[in-house]
Amino acid sequence: MRTLTLPTRILSEAVWTRIFEHCELRFEQRRKSFFTQMAELDSLRTQADYDTGSVSAATCWAIYSVANYFAPQEIVEVGTFIGRTALSMAQGTEDAGVIAEIHTCDASNGMELPQPLKCSLIQYPRQTSTSMLEKMRSDKHDWQIELIHLDGRLQDRDVDSLKLMSALNVVLALDDFEGIEKGALNYSSIRASGWLKSSVLIYPPERRVLERFGLQGTCTTALLVPSSLIALTNQ
Repeated sequence: MRTLTLPTRILSEAVWTRIFEHCELRFEQRRKSFFTQMAELDSLRTQADYDTGSVSAATCWAIYSVANYFAPQEIVEVGTFIGRTALSMAQGTEDAGVIAEIHTCDASNGMELPQPLKCSLIQYPRQTSTSMLEKMRSDKHDWQIELIHLDGRLQDRDVDSLKLMSALNVVLALDDFEGIEKGALNYSSIRASGWLKSSVLIYPPERRVLERFGLQGTCTTALLVPSSLIALTNQ
């Protein structure tokens, strides 16, 4: 018997479609206030020591949708900048009925973000990912991180720390997953370490998938999803 093989890109489209479908009603309810808040965060650029690019509006909603779908309680982010993805994850979990704890660091900047309504947002301004993770490990020894968003390059010891601190079913979001950008390099580091062998790579959503759900522009965020969190259903 021949094995039925599915290309990763077909699975990727199915995963993003399911995640965006889950948030379709939220999109209609929140799109104006959500995207207005994301745009208003641009004002924080004036406080930046290192002013760089930020994620697109489509990426913000993709990250919101991932957080809303999986509803993690403990989240770690590398690369805060003006806080678009941190606050997207905060809103996504709050709308899922979860009071999450989000830890986010930025090695170059230290602007203070607006606080979410319910979630606990802990910033590590002008600190590397290594410094943040070491501080977290010294404060608590039973971490069960369920969502990691990487918008910065992991340092040498970070993968080992994250492996020790993460739940078995942790989901990773990898920004800039293209070419030799940081997302692809982070993915290579994680795979080379042997961590998350059973997780499935979900490529960034294609433009036609974004447009189907009313999103303009592009998104370069890939996911690593544990195979244990993927199941076939009749509908």
